[in-house]
Amino acid sequence: MVDFKFEDLFDFYIHKASVLGKINQLDENSMYYISSPKVLCFNQKIGQIIINLDKTINDLNLFFPNTIDKNFYHVISDIYGSTENIMIKDKLIYHESTKKTNDEFSSEISETSFSLKKRTLDNEKIDCIIWNKKKIRIKLYFNHDSNGMSIHFSKLLN
Repeated sequence: MVDFKFEDLFDFYIHKASVLGKINQLDENSMYYISSPKVLCFNQKIGQIIINLDKTINDLNLFFPNTIDKNFYHVISDIYGSTENIMIKDKLIYHESTKKTNDEFSSEISETSFSLKKRTLDNEKIDCIIWNKKKIRIKLYFNHDSNGMSIHFSKLLN
């Protein structure tokens, strides 16, 4: 397996993502998933990838089977630079869950919004680290309840 630069898929049609693994359509709209990716992300094994389209790829969510330690921040920072956007959850603003199903796959997708407070990497339970670069945003989420982690790559609008 090789590391992959996920933002290189932005602005391409979904078939370009076939380099990541077998693409499955999650719903009739614009969501696709890859359940056994054949690439790595920052030298880490990925459990699943969700791809969102607006005609072309503009958003990827990578889910990891376990939490990677905070040193992973330094690996990403070596590539994308450091960030001051190290956050913890403050107050719940919104929560909604939707179940998506097709012949091979069933998933419950939750959307939750919290207000955030800035912290440092020294804080015990960091929830989110955000990098805003020229054309992309990278959000690293730590899910302490399920001992999981995800990375969200999104294209920034000009």
